[in-house]
Amino acid sequence: MIYYTKNPENYLRDGWKTYPKEYRELNEEIKFPFVEHFTSSLTIPDENFIWFFELRHPFILKNLDKYVFPLEIVDAIKKKTCKILVLGWMENWGIKEFKILFEHFSKQIPDLEHNDFIYATASAEDYSNEKFNHFYANRMERQWHEIFYPKIVRKAKKIKKIKDFICLNRRPAWHRFLTVSLLWEWRRLGHISHLAKDSKLNDDYYGTETAENHYTKAFDVFKSCDPFPHTISKKFTRQVEKALPMILKQDRHKILEGANPNKDTDAPKYLESWIHIVTETRMETHTEMDGLVDRFVSEKTFKPMFYKQPFIIVGQYKILESLRKWGYKTYGTFFNEEYDNTKNGFFRTQKAIQNMQRWLSLTPAGKEAMYKEHEHVFEHNFNHLMKRGKELEKNLHEHIQGVFK
Repeated sequence: MIYYTKNPENYLRDGWKTYPKEYRELNEEIKFPFVEHFTSSLTIPDENFIWFFELRHPFILKNLDKYVFPLEIVDAIKKKTCKILVLGWMENWGIKEFKILFEHFSKQIPDLEHNDFIYATASAEDYSNEKFNHFYANRMERQWHEIFYPKIVRKAKKIKKIKDFICLNRRPAWHRFLTVSLLWEWRRLGHISHLAKDSKLNDDYYGTETAENHYTKAFDVFKSCDPFPHTISKKFTRQVEKALPMILKQDRHKILEGANPNKDTDAPKYLESWIHIVTETRMETHTEMDGLVDRFVSEKTFKPMFYKQPFIIVGQYKILESLRKWGYKTYGTFFNEEYDNTKNGFFRTQKAIQNMQRWLSLTPAGKEAMYKEHEHVFEHNFNHLMKRGKELEKNLHEHIQGVFK
């Protein structure tokens, strides 16, 4: 499949007449992410082709007035020889964002149709009944097949399990406050990380807010969610907050300096931990500020699959159901995964963490037995993760070809 570009040194620049100042990547050299089934062209080809638009950051939607389709693209779209590939594969871009794009682009391209787009996003929602062509593409899932796994295997042979769990938290969020509070009495048994209010936070996706701004907003939500009243939020203030920041001493990433290791190959902390408690990026499927929020599975959930660990996910409603829909296996034979069906986020988190009581009651031999019984799940999820990552580009290529037919 051919994609037309005016900027082979950085495909992201195409269409921007003025660069948004926040969009730092436009000033860098960035190669097109798909190279096996896609070929660039600096001229309009005679055959069907795509024009590429990446929905990489939220601020892009606020700067669409700086984006203009070249006249040759407008002409090709009218002739139905060109499709606009919108790639929003880094977060859970959904139908709300697509409608904003479609409305704006319709002002530039008369008689623009939904079928002129291919909307490739990491949203876990089912858009099969919508007018536009949707393709599930998640960069956070794809990236793991690029890691040289034999190196991880060599490390694994030298490392023994010494921690009952690992629970990593960077950007402050109310469900992370809650999770760490619920784990607090077992903190010496696991690896827990969490930033403090005055920690640095470099975050292109969520904006340039400091950790304090995120922290304050998240804590207000945390208090409003605590139904007991404020019993757990008070515990966080009196006990947990005083110990922050909590950073893993052996972690080579400079988290306190703003590092965000979403493709984390610093393996020891994972390999020496039995259970991975994932606190996902998103918790709600609806907020007062954003309205409907699409389901999204980030790199946080794929980490335990890569490192072959059983996992408990503190995340959006029915996120385990989404994983099973994609062919992954979960741990319902050991954990009570009914928490996935609990709509209220506060109670969903409580039910999820209650699973740790059973795990911590096991003897060392019992923990070894549990691992032995689930080795087939570890291997299945790892192999499935590798397969889906390797095949994403091929599947996207086939999907685009099908849209043109």
